[in-house]
Amino acid sequence: RSDSKKGRAGHRSPLQIMEDYRRHHLECDRKLIVEWLTDTYRVPQLTWSNGFRRQLAQRYQVPEQLDLDIVEEEDSDQDLEPPADELLGEISGAEWDRLVDINPSFPGQVVEAAEKSGWPAVDRLRWRTSAGAQKIPP
Repeated sequence: RSDSKKGRAGHRSPLQIMEDYRRHHLECDRKLIVEWLTDTYRVPQLTWSNGFRRQLAQRYQVPEQLDLDIVEEEDSDQDLEPPADELLGEISGAEWDRLVDINPSFPGQVVEAAEKSGWPAVDRLRWRTSAGAQKIPP
């Protein structure tokens, strides 16, 4: 889970630095983010442990495939139409930042509420998150 990642030995992780920059807009944080993005550009984020790939191939006898090959194979097997984009509503950037500050899991809750019950559920979630029991939702 990316929201629970911590830096080593008391240092901040890249995600913590990005969150700090989102909140405080410090130039030193921006420079660290740019440095991290520059240094990690096109660097694989996931790598195999020594010998693990070979062990899997021997145990399960599955041919090695690239991610792109798997996706192309799945696309050719199914004739699926991409989901239609639909704007349910809008939340201003300032309100979004405030709601995420109050409840860091708010983005995931918004997606879940929108998928289950549409914009009215998202609107209720906004009210509950920002006002708690002090205000009655519309």
